[in-house]
Amino acid sequence: MPTTTTSSVSSHRAAPDVGEASPTFEERFLSGRELYGDDFDASQVAAWFADEQHGYAELYGSDPQRHEYGYTALNEYHGFSRLPASARYAHALGFGSNFGDELEPILHQTERLTLLDSSDRYVVDKLKGVSVSYILAQPNGRIALDDASVDLITCFGVLHHIPNVSAVLAEFGRVMTPGGTLLVREPTTTMGDWRYARKGLTARERGIPRHLFRSMVEKGGFVIDSAAPCYFPPWVRLCERFGVATFGNRGATAIDSMFARAFDGWYAYHRSHVAARFAPASLFIRAHRSGPVGAREIAQATP
Repeated sequence: MPTTTTSSVSSHRAAPDVGEASPTFEERFLSGRELYGDDFDASQVAAWFADEQHGYAELYGSDPQRHEYGYTALNEYHGFSRLPASARYAHALGFGSNFGDELEPILHQTERLTLLDSSDRYVVDKLKGVSVSYILAQPNGRIALDDASVDLITCFGVLHHIPNVSAVLAEFGRVMTPGGTLLVREPTTTMGDWRYARKGLTARERGIPRHLFRSMVEKGGFVIDSAAPCYFPPWVRLCERFGVATFGNRGATAIDSMFARAFDGWYAYHRSHVAARFAPASLFIRAHRSGPVGAREIAQATP
């Protein structure tokens, strides 16, 4: 039986014609046709938020002395290394970035840093000497920042914990200055059937179907500059077997990228076939906010 932690299926679809069978859960969600949770009402979103609020902290701990961020090489390879070295960011937002470790590669180019998280167990005052402002996430996805007030947003492995993904991406578009940069990476497979308990995962998390992920980023007001497949499961498992932190090592990350591109055609949202398990499991998107020229374009155009 499904666990009781997951809310009932919600939909804003029109009622089927008389005699037409309603689409099944598998047809709607496990197929990747729709993103489960994205059309939830306020009460369903609040219930989901309550389940996930401290989920990551409870799984992996929240002690800064014992915390070790394992995706620095991955974020640099597909994200930070692709940004102009001369760019300066007046205000960077780390969305769901815990202690902010993911932003360390760009701190020397950042004047102001805000961290947003659902849990208050990750509050820090400074990161490598840079002052940090901290705000708590809201269930409705609203970000407590002014319009067009940030010029860099990072969001790595966070949106798949959230029901209303499209609303959050729209908020990214609202708070981002025209020309500002978005770096976002998410799992793009189901991660198993989330109606049942899964070892090592929080109760609600599920990946975002690739085509919906890209569409939601674009509808949030962004232009996608690159969308790189990553996280090739067989290679990650092999690295783990030999004690190599795949995404803390640039060489291992580069090999992961090579495999991910080579087997990209085997991608499926729900991995019900063996071949799909050899396809990349995540997508790293680098995008910029549409609108007038901003710091990103100016930096690129400067000799």
